[in-house]
Amino acid sequence: MLAIGKRCYRIIMFNFWGTILVDTAGIGVAFFGLLAPIISALIHVGSEPRQKNRLTLEVLTHASGAGFPSGSSDAPLEIPIRCGTGLRSLSVMKTNILLGTACAVLLVFPWRASAAPKKASSRTGFDPATFVQDAANINMTEIQLGKVAQEKGQSEGVKSFGDRMVRDHTKINDQLKPVAQELNLQMPEAVNAENQALIDKLSKLSGAEFDKAYANAMVSGHKGAIKEFENAQAKATQPQLKKFIDDTLPMLREHLELAKQIKGS
Repeated sequence: MLAIGKRCYRIIMFNFWGTILVDTAGIGVAFFGLLAPIISALIHVGSEPRQKNRLTLEVLTHASGAGFPSGSSDAPLEIPIRCGTGLRSLSVMKTNILLGTACAVLLVFPWRASAAPKKASSRTGFDPATFVQDAANINMTEIQLGKVAQEKGQSEGVKSFGDRMVRDHTKINDQLKPVAQELNLQMPEAVNAENQALIDKLSKLSGAEFDKAYANAMVSGHKGAIKEFENAQAKATQPQLKKFIDDTLPMLREHLELAKQIKGS
């Protein structure tokens, strides 16, 4: 009897600590977004009947081995019943631990759920927030340089191209604003330091010198913009952003061809 009781205790504790370890690992995996918490809980709950059956089977086996013939009224059938009751109590305790820890994770780190789209985007190598910032910077830079070209340019081609840049990139930026608002993404209020340095540099030039520098900047700038938009087109998952990119890319490609023409003239 004592041996059976000890065996019962060992099985219960083995199941208890084994499940705690598995549940802890499951919570950790769910926390990092690799497994849905509800699936982790279902796996935990689904394992309980098998644990109870295993305990009862092993205790009955040991009871028979201890000299109690099968079906004998002297067999200690109360042992598996009590052990099963103990296991059910531990099962309730383990379930409470699992659910309590899962709730704590969700309460302490509520940003995990809201950050899921970003994690998915980061796995594709594309960040919508960064793209919106870059696209707005491109537009504001082209608008300001276009105004400078109308003032400092020597050839009519450069002046006309500058006017086209102001009109087109103002339109593109106006189309980007509602997309950024809908996705809750921040747009910059001014161009970044690098682009501002280019604007300041070209603003100090005039005549043919300005025309040459401006044409070079427009070719290289639009090549870079097209590359970034094409990368975003392949990786973006947000429908609003994809539509904006699809609508903008043809215009950027047309700008590049026009820039090449004024550079070669």
